[in-house]
Amino acid sequence: MIFFIMHFLSFTGYALFPLSEAGSPESFRDIMHLAVTSAVIFLTIISLTLFSIAAFRSEKITWLGIVSAGTLAVLVLGALLIQLLPASLFGLAERITVYSVVLYTGMLSLWMFADSGGK
Repeated sequence: MIFFIMHFLSFTGYALFPLSEAGSPESFRDIMHLAVTSAVIFLTIISLTLFSIAAFRSEKITWLGIVSAGTLAVLVLGALLIQLLPASLFGLAERITVYSVVLYTGMLSLWMFADSGGK
């Protein structure tokens, strides 16, 4: 449910509050964009942590725990890169974090589809 809330908040929040061209948190829209981003990051970390814990406790889907923990590690790596890389490469580090969750969601969707027998 937390994973769903994260995606719903991401979908609606970024549509309602896109980042302005300036990208500086001076307008209400930019402040709300940063608030949505903070909530999405928090919910992503919590949901991936819970996926990892639950999968490692299960004997059948331990691989999902490895993938979940790996995705979380890529998120941490992206966050570190954002701090270490020059500002001109901020977008690269941001895409590493964003696309890791997108790929995780796609993998999770395919697994659930295949597990349901393709119905």
